[in-house]
Amino acid sequence: MDARDVLVTGGTGRLGRRVVDRLRAEGIEPRVMSRSGRPGTIRGDLLTGEAIEAAVRGADTIIHAAQSPTRESRRTAVEGTERLLEITAGARVSHFVYVSVVGLERVTLSYYREKLDAERLVERSGLPWTILRSTQFHEFALSMVRAQNRVPFVAPVPKGWLFQPIDTGEVASRLVELALGLPSGRVPDIAGPEVRTLASLTRAYLSAMGSKKGVVEFPLPGKVARAFREGAQAAPASAWGDITWEEFLERQGGIMQYPATPTRGGKIGMLNRLFYGGPSIEALHEVYAKKGRIDEEAPIKASREVRIEAPVERVWGLLSDPRGWGAWYPDIHDVRLDPGVEAGARFDWANGKAHMRSRFAVVEAGREITWTGVAYGAKAVHRHVLEPTEGGATRVFSEESMAGPLLVLFYTSAKLGAEMEEWLSALKSAAETFAEE
Repeated sequence: MDARDVLVTGGTGRLGRRVVDRLRAEGIEPRVMSRSGRPGTIRGDLLTGEAIEAAVRGADTIIHAAQSPTRESRRTAVEGTERLLEITAGARVSHFVYVSVVGLERVTLSYYREKLDAERLVERSGLPWTILRSTQFHEFALSMVRAQNRVPFVAPVPKGWLFQPIDTGEVASRLVELALGLPSGRVPDIAGPEVRTLASLTRAYLSAMGSKKGVVEFPLPGKVARAFREGAQAAPASAWGDITWEEFLERQGGIMQYPATPTRGGKIGMLNRLFYGGPSIEALHEVYAKKGRIDEEAPIKASREVRIEAPVERVWGLLSDPRGWGAWYPDIHDVRLDPGVEAGARFDWANGKAHMRSRFAVVEAGREITWTGVAYGAKAVHRHVLEPTEGGATRVFSEESMAGPLLVLFYTSAKLGAEMEEWLSALKSAAETFAEE
């Protein structure tokens, strides 16, 4: 298959990244569609339809792996999928692959209803299609046990809830296998190697953490709780994956200490956003920032880009001079840097009233500058990626994540995005003014 023929939506997400890796292992360089528009991806927004037609044009196979935070889940899962299918119908796509979740008909939570609605859209689309349902990923189970672990002294868990978590990479491998074959309709579900109670998963997690906290099960009424007790999220006859829960925990290594992915919807999801602390600053620096990643699970994040009519060297000169930031962005002051701008170097600075302690993670002249920082207990990763464009101009892509308990009560992604726009606008003005002189 021609490498240009495969499009992966949500290709920078948890599942999408692994799908992309598996395709590359097969010798296929896919197109990666993402709302962020970060370097190496094709910008495409399922919520608005922006640029989707261009992303789909010429694609032979589409693997639809896009997900969305709680507030936009229906717009992405249902409206976004419908929009994508409408555009795809006119693009001569020969295989549309959709990943879904087991037990949709039995769990009445809105996220499951939305996935079921999206499945029906795919089935009625008239396109050749394949739908794969899997049990929840290990990361989902991890978010649940960490939510229970926030209570002091004991970890309370709903009694009898059954799960069969599976490794994300194993699901990605199966998706790629299906995508490179013929359209197959609804294929057999896949599940992890073991059916476990939530209590059992929690005990294993506490053991891995070295915690002596006990697990206390409590009965939880309602249709959703009954569905979980009756195994709606398990598929014993469809065991596929080999990686157990304990093996997954062992692989987490240095990032075991932070509260994980906010769950989708409901009170647990809101509590996770409220108390999400993110990885330790050391893990954020080493595992995320140094590897070109922000914390995608953080409740506050934003990305923006700008075209600057000035050469990369000029833009880099401004970004890589923290002591000079205040000259073109007056809110910044009291910058203290020792010894200089290099990976691992620490610097203190203030942005308005916020005083930050930061450390450079990536310093690649003319290409990327990334740092981590802490202020008022909130931890952040801020990346800038530079790319020369036609006419001697420079494209600057910036993204940032912020996490800290209760941070969402005082700060929002919208505010972060607005401040990022101000910062990039000031950078553009300074670089272009200098270029004209």
